[in-house]
Amino acid sequence: MHDRLRKGKVFVVDIETTGLTCGEEGKEGDCIIEIVAVKYEKMHPVEQFHTYVARPVPIPAEVSALTGITDETLAGAPPAPQVLKEFAAFADGCILAGYNALKTEGKVREIKNDYDFKKYANYV
Repeated sequence: MHDRLRKGKVFVVDIETTGLTCGEEGKEGDCIIEIVAVKYEKMHPVEQFHTYVARPVPIPAEVSALTGITDETLAGAPPAPQVLKEFAAFADGCILAGYNALKTEGKVREIKNDYDFKKYANYV
């Protein structure tokens, strides 16, 4: 695995959502509101991705308190289908490394299924 990380393409990602739980519990209505990622090739950063994601309903107060993301932050943000398509293109062919990897990997798999990653290598 270490050799693949040193020689391959890896993206490190943090995805903020409106959900406060991991896994299936509370999944309905759990919307992505921010994606931040850095792509590495051979252990060197080569590209960044950052965007907020529009949300049609207000962000719950407890989520804003936790993330610092407010409805005002999301004003003018692109819609989820556009963001997720761009993110899928950014991450295509890379190994995923992420904080809170269980939830992050689940969200990335949803994106993979919905937006057709051509090659999704693995995650760490």
